Amino acid sequence: MAAPFGNTFERLRENKGRPRKFTIEEFIEGCVSYFESVDKDRSWDKIDYKGSEVQTVTIPIKVPYTLSGLCVHLGVNETYLNTLMYRLNDEDEADIAFDLVIKEVKEIVKNNQVTGALVGHYNSNLTARLNSISENTVEEVKHKFPTIDMNDWK
Repeated sequence: MAAPFGNTFERLRENKGRPRKFTIEEFIEGCVSYFESVDKDRSWDKIDYKGSEVQTVTIPIKVPYTLSGLCVHLGVNETYLNTLMYRLNDEDEADIAFDLVIKEVKEIVKNNQVTGALVGHYNSNLTARLNSISENTVEEVKHKFPTIDMNDWK
């Protein structure tokens, strides 16, 4: 049997769905620990060959911040973060703060990737794809074909 028209029982519920996996403080602590671990511990070694007498040189390359790496560190997936942002209540001050923190974290990740690509640490094409940055140039070619009157073909 369906609920009667106009009922407001859902407004009286104490919880609205599953409990969140972490509070805003736990989320901030997890993000900070991810950023610190990437800055401190993670780097790739690029092997390059330099000089007239070929010498092998190992160059450490910094690892960029990524949303997928952050989600692995937090134990969630990207869909969870996006759904969490979508379902936050605009009237609750704690939800507004949570939304602002998630947006700020996404901006920090994007800024790290774009800045690293501009400096040359990261691949600029991949960074542009990850952050939906593209050049939107459209070339329009207009051809003008002469009109031919069929009466002229006699």
